[in-house]
Amino acid sequence: MTGLFDQVTQSYRLTARHLLALPLIFALPVLAEALQHLVEFWLGMFASGDGIEPGRETMVRMGFGGMKVIAILFTMIVMARYFLHDLNPTKALHFSKTSRTAIVISVLFTIVLAIILTFAGPSIIALAKEHLPFMPASVRLFLPILVLLAATYPFQKKTFANMAAILDDTPLGAAQSEAASRAWIRDSWLTLLVAVAPAMVLHYSLNSRAIDAPPSIQLVLLALDSGVVGIMAVLIASATFCTYQDAKRVGAIHVTSAENEVSKNHE
Repeated sequence: MTGLFDQVTQSYRLTARHLLALPLIFALPVLAEALQHLVEFWLGMFASGDGIEPGRETMVRMGFGGMKVIAILFTMIVMARYFLHDLNPTKALHFSKTSRTAIVISVLFTIVLAIILTFAGPSIIALAKEHLPFMPASVRLFLPILVLLAATYPFQKKTFANMAAILDDTPLGAAQSEAASRAWIRDSWLTLLVAVAPAMVLHYSLNSRAIDAPPSIQLVLLALDSGVVGIMAVLIASATFCTYQDAKRVGAIHVTSAENEVSKNHE
C-alpha cells in the first residue's frame, strides 16, 4: 500500500499527463459549470443586493449544481476506465452490460439514500436537540450522515466489487473484494480530500472574487473557474484510480496472507 503522499503525487502526475486525453469528456464538466455561471451572470447573482428571492437563487444553484455533479461523476468514471484499460479511449467509452447495470444500481441506491437523508434528516436533528441538548448544533448537523453511514454499513463491503464492475475490471474473489473495500473506504477519502482541496479553494476563490467585479472581469474569472472544475473532475478520476489500484493490491495481499496461514496450519 503506497502512502498518502505517493497517492496524491501519482494523482497529480496522471492529471497533468492526461488532462486533455479525452477532450470531449473533459469538456462536459467545463460546459456544465460555464452554463451555470452564464445563467447566474444573466440573473445578476454575482452582484450584491441582486434582489433575487433567496429561495429562487438556491433553486437555480441546486438545479445546475446537480447537472454539474452528474458531469463530474461521468468524467470521473470514463477517465478512471481510461487509466485502467491501458489508456485506450475505445475501452474507456465501451460500457459492458455488467458495467451499465452497476452504474444504474449505484445511481438508484444514491437516490434512495438522498431521499431518506432529505426527509429523515430534520427529524434526526430534532430528536438529537430534544434528547441530547448538550450536543453542539454544528455537530447535530452531521448526525443524519453518520446515521446513514451506520445504516449502510452492511453494503460497504460491496464497494470495491461495485466499482470493479463499473470499470469493467476483472472481479476479485469475495474475501479479496471485502479486504479491498475496507482498505479503499479507509484511505480513499483522505487522498481525495488532500488532492482536490487546492482546486476547491481556487474554485471558491474565483467565485468570491467575481462578486461585484466589473462585468468583463467577472466573465474572465468565471471562465477560469469553469476550467478549474474540469481539472478537478480529472483529478478526482486520477485519485480514485490510484486508491482503487492500491486497494486492489491490498485485497490480493490479504488473501495471499490468509492462504499462507492455512498452509502453515496444515504442515
